[in-house]
Amino acid sequence: MELSNTNKGYQYSFTAQLTKNFSKGFAGMFAYTYTMAKDITSNPGSAAYSAYSSNTAAGSLNDPELSYSNFATPHKLIGNVSYRIEYAKIFATTFSLVYQGYQTGRWSYTYSNDLNGDGISSDLLYIPANSSEISFAGYGGMSAQEQQNAFWDYVNSNKYLSAHKGEYAERFGHLEPWIHRFDAKLLQDIFSDFGTDREYTLQVSVDFLNVGNLINDKWGTYTYNPLASYDNIRPLTVVTGGTSTTEPVYRLNATSLEDFENKTTLRKDISTSSTWGCLLGIRLIF
Repeated sequence: MELSNTNKGYQYSFTAQLTKNFSKGFAGMFAYTYTMAKDITSNPGSAAYSAYSSNTAAGSLNDPELSYSNFATPHKLIGNVSYRIEYAKIFATTFSLVYQGYQTGRWSYTYSNDLNGDGISSDLLYIPANSSEISFAGYGGMSAQEQQNAFWDYVNSNKYLSAHKGEYAERFGHLEPWIHRFDAKLLQDIFSDFGTDREYTLQVSVDFLNVGNLINDKWGTYTYNPLASYDNIRPLTVVTGGTSTTEPVYRLNATSLEDFENKTTLRKDISTSSTWGCLLGIRLIF
């Protein structure tokens, strides 16, 4: 296996930022960044074979089309406000709030197994223009018609799929949902020169990470797609591949209609990355 460089692909970004230091200890900043990046692979592997086979394409993996990079989401918002007050000659208190809002990543749509016979499950999904362009086989108590109805309900309710009927899904073409997170910080300074020519500061800080989640457990949480394997969403399984005279036949990538409905519903990620946290810090500055 031989991998080589390419001159295909590009990246650019644009950032606009407003910063203001107000009177009486107030300060604030707000910034917006737009990023666009396209490539033929985001190198999704640690060795030549995994980097090759984990990429996705509508045709051959030897010549993948230019598409969106996995590492670039177009919109990101950042802002912060802070207030600092000094009093009693030896104390200062600072409160700050930081906001981040961004789309959490990108998804591709692929089949759950091999469609084109190259031995690799990396084929981008063709989104049928209408029901006549796709055939289903009965499976696990689900009739072909029931699966077709469930699949079309899924396509029509999916913003990306419904907008690209009659096309191959783009690699990383679907943007994942936005996340909005707030971090709060309380900083207490105690300072004195103790009669010397050097000022000493004892600084105690409390950080509340993802503080919105402390208020409401639905805020500031990541979501995941149960149909996704890594960043590939796989709604269909190939039952029989197509030939020069016959079309492929598919089934839902689920054990039942209820299972498919559950898999096509985004879930809240239950992990420390989605929960709130608290950090206590003590520092001596001299």
